Amino acid sequence: MKSLLPLLIAVLVLLLLANLITGPLGGGDWRLVMELRLPRALAAILVGAALAVAGNLMQVSTGNPMASPSLLGLNAGAFLAVVCVGAAWPGIGPLWLAMSALLGAALASALIYATAGMAEGALTPTRLVLAGTAISLLLGALASMVTLYFNLSHDLISWLAGSLQGLFWTDLLVPAVLVMAGLAGAFALASRLDLLALGDHAATGLGLDVQTTRLWCNLAVVMLAGAAVALAGPVGFVGLVVPHMARQLVGDRQGTKMPVVMLLGANLLLLADLIGRNLAAPAEVPVGILTALVGVPVFLWQLRGGRL
Repeated sequence: MKSLLPLLIAVLVLLLLANLITGPLGGGDWRLVMELRLPRALAAILVGAALAVAGNLMQVSTGNPMASPSLLGLNAGAFLAVVCVGAAWPGIGPLWLAMSALLGAALASALIYATAGMAEGALTPTRLVLAGTAISLLLGALASMVTLYFNLSHDLISWLAGSLQGLFWTDLLVPAVLVMAGLAGAFALASRLDLLALGDHAATGLGLDVQTTRLWCNLAVVMLAGAAVALAGPVGFVGLVVPHMARQLVGDRQGTKMPVVMLLGANLLLLADLIGRNLAAPAEVPVGILTALVGVPVFLWQLRGGRL
């Protein structure tokens, strides 16, 4: 652990520099770097860290190793809200887009838990995944329908695949505050999550208020997932795969695992954006496509090896 964190930070710095200097430059080199590439790179760091930590919180709080913002519908709910607000009020500011993403993520979460709890018996991880998958598909289809019907801009359509293109400093301000607040909440919950991982009965016996802990986890997840969607659209598989990678590196103790999850997620998005900008230049491959290309094989490998 002592050598892993400095290594991940060094990789983060190298990837950040690579994102800043890679690509064609014109006469206003530093202006291009400071006004376009730097906010985009910082957005990649924020989105990657937010989705990875949100996935980790969801997997521990639900006891479900397949939980993630994309699989349980939070990404789709946040994106549908952004699309609807963008269609109703074109040119709306980033503050209201971020707020609508938060509301959409919260409503999607409530809908999924309500749907999964409708059947008789306990709320099982399998039932939660099935409800989340169904709701996610429904919300994603509605978002696509609204996007096509109202003939929304190319930037908004590209969000369907997850994209960091066209971000400026003003777009980062509100989501950055939400991500920082969500990350602070996640780290503050680390010791409680260790108890929660023991099971509800054991955690309650050790003095943990299980329901309150889950409530705070859900609040942090909604903030993190909503802010990530407001910046980059519904990027998938980061929240699903990264926590399992971190677990294999440092184990399940959250005080050790959480910073590794955060840095791995940030590095993954920075790398995906770097590859996406240069793979088919001058065109771009959205980061959501690249994370899916990496995430699906890794997830299947983990599943095959019995790691999930």
